[in-house]
Amino acid sequence: MRKLFLCLAGVLVSFGVFASEQSGHLVFSLNEAGTAYTVSMRGITTAADISIPAAHNGKPVTALAEKAFYNNTALEHITLPAGIQKIGSKAFYGCTGLVSAVLPEGLASIGDQAFLGCIVVEELQIPQSVTNIGAYMFYGCSSLKSAAIPPGITAVNECLFFNNKSLTEVSIPDSVTTIGERAFTDCVNLKTIALPVGIRSIGYMAFLFCNSLEGIFIPDGNPQYMSIDGVVFSADGETLLIYPPGKEGEYTVPDAVTTIGRSAFEGCGNLEHIRIPASVRTIEKRAFAECYNLQSITVPESGLERFKALLPALLHRHLKTY
Repeated sequence: MRKLFLCLAGVLVSFGVFASEQSGHLVFSLNEAGTAYTVSMRGITTAADISIPAAHNGKPVTALAEKAFYNNTALEHITLPAGIQKIGSKAFYGCTGLVSAVLPEGLASIGDQAFLGCIVVEELQIPQSVTNIGAYMFYGCSSLKSAAIPPGITAVNECLFFNNKSLTEVSIPDSVTTIGERAFTDCVNLKTIALPVGIRSIGYMAFLFCNSLEGIFIPDGNPQYMSIDGVVFSADGETLLIYPPGKEGEYTVPDAVTTIGRSAFEGCGNLEHIRIPASVRTIEKRAFAECYNLQSITVPESGLERFKALLPALLHRHLKTY
């Protein structure tokens, strides 16, 4: 394996004083205060193993620039020094050969799409010091098997784990209050997920097409949500919000429910039969969209016409009465 050891003296490549300097395949850009460097790769490298130096010209290296290693498909291993505090957006975007990245304690922020499309990385330890993880960070990391969100994070941002087909386990700390839209969409091997008691917002389609997901669990005492047998409801129990796509067979909606929320059962390909009580007065858009194996929707005989009005015509053929 070729190894690029990057600690050579810099060569000035910019006409601006201390603007940017090249050392080997790396470009070091001095911040406005003249106290620290941001580093990026000059073009595409064939090096498989790269170690970023802790300092350049006697000053610390504290950040990876936006698109620092963008589309460097030959890169397999990257080691960042202890002084790195920030990884810019798209820093490792499209690094399809990346197997491992050593991230140091002291790292505070990882930008949007930082590891998007890193399809062979199986594990990435996020330091406990990280307090910001950007949207789409692990989008399409189809080999990633597990993830632990650090305790300072408050939001699992939009599409963070989208299409992580190998993901089987994720740990979410009590600090998290928000799950972004499509945060776990298409995580087809995720079986259960435990959300913290402080969760206040679960974004649209957060668990869409998680075809193995059998339960979404929320501790008692949450003012916004509750879960019953892994199904998510509003805290008062009146709105059914998310039915886990991996649940199989049949389901009876509780009598307290008055509303079946938008996309509540969308993509639940394992659902075959559902029984809806007379208490339900509202069925929102796409509540049963893409439930390809749904065979029957059983409703009270006295409310048959009302349910025909609530449900799309395409589903009328599934209606039965009790």
